[in-house]
Amino acid sequence: MKRFLSVLLALFLSAVLFAQEDYSVLDSKLDEYISALEGESAEVKQQECDIIISSCSTEAVRDHVARKLYSHFISSRLMGDDAVAIYLTDNWFSPGKASLGSEVELMNARIFADFNRSSLIGRPAPELVLQDPSGQWRDALPKDGRQKVLLFHDTDCSTCKLQNALLKHFFSKNAFVLDFISVYAGSDAKAWEKYCKETESYKTDRIRVFNYWDPEVSSDYPLKYGVMSTPKMFLIDPEGEIAGRELDALSLETLLTARKEAFKQVTSEMLFTLWESPDEQSRLSAEYVADSLVLSRPDIWDTREDTLKVVGMASLVKDMMSRAAIGSRMPSLRVRGTLLRSCGSRTLRRRLDRLCGETRVIFYSPTCNTCKGLLESLNPAKGERYFLVDIDSQSPAVQESLLESFDLSVLPHVILVDRKGTVLRKYMAL
Repeated sequence: MKRFLSVLLALFLSAVLFAQEDYSVLDSKLDEYISALEGESAEVKQQECDIIISSCSTEAVRDHVARKLYSHFISSRLMGDDAVAIYLTDNWFSPGKASLGSEVELMNARIFADFNRSSLIGRPAPELVLQDPSGQWRDALPKDGRQKVLLFHDTDCSTCKLQNALLKHFFSKNAFVLDFISVYAGSDAKAWEKYCKETESYKTDRIRVFNYWDPEVSSDYPLKYGVMSTPKMFLIDPEGEIAGRELDALSLETLLTARKEAFKQVTSEMLFTLWESPDEQSRLSAEYVADSLVLSRPDIWDTREDTLKVVGMASLVKDMMSRAAIGSRMPSLRVRGTLLRSCGSRTLRRRLDRLCGETRVIFYSPTCNTCKGLLESLNPAKGERYFLVDIDSQSPAVQESLLESFDLSVLPHVILVDRKGTVLRKYMAL
């Protein structure tokens, strides 16, 4: 729909000539176009701007359209739109392909671009080596897997004081795990010392607080993060990329909540999809998701519904993967089975941890059609060993032990065991 709209607008621009300064109809079309782009990414908006500006019929129309788009994106309150303004400066105004109207306006656009291009959303957070209260110079943004709120502030700034008060309240009432990186942009050592003591009260069991300053500005943080005034707040994700900029305490809470809900939706869908796929790699990936993204993140999965659904599923995955886990020794259960090799087969009773050679153990049921198909297709090559275990033919006590020791929720279940009885692989496909 949006690309269709841009094509219509391009045709409109190529077909119509406007009297000087009479752009009311065009501006109305542009407003409609800009509104349709609102939910798109910065990259899409940049591409669409290129289409529209390139389609202008005259130089005067092109300049007007480019300025109109720039004015919108430089003043937009939508996070990420400033990247489009910088793109227009770099690709249209600075090369002289469109005019901003005066050299002063062009200079201001270039300054904005230079001071903000390195801290745009999606970019790696620029390095910051700053001085802590003990006088040590440290990496203020280590890549340690924690998300970070980065605030540049001044103790004489009334808006900064308000944001600090709101952040303190936000930290106290929310369960987000994060680091608060506070950078004092002034040079009053006593004022900063007092502020550092005050921020000790911001700490919770999930919030860590770090105070820094750079009175000589040796880190070049104003250029790296566009700190031309304070406060200036960023959200940096666990991978070290900028996830939010030009934030205040309210928009920070909104952004963190939205990211949390998106994370929960994607993770839960991934967990269930991977576990429902019976193949080896999917099950191993499901275990990673359960461990790293669910069970280790009680700050994310913090509602009763989460516990009943996602956390419960993650616990089930963890339990099933722990049964005959890769790297563990097979249970010392003696079962009745068929040893199948290239030279023939024989039925015997054998301990599962003493199969005397690398063996593929196949648990199956005669009533399982998939099992039947697998067993009929087996044709061992020389040196290959299969031990076929019919679950239904075991005694009730052995059946119970097998169900406790292995994940037999989906059959056939194939495990590769080495000559010492160690599990090498599970959920194998043959």
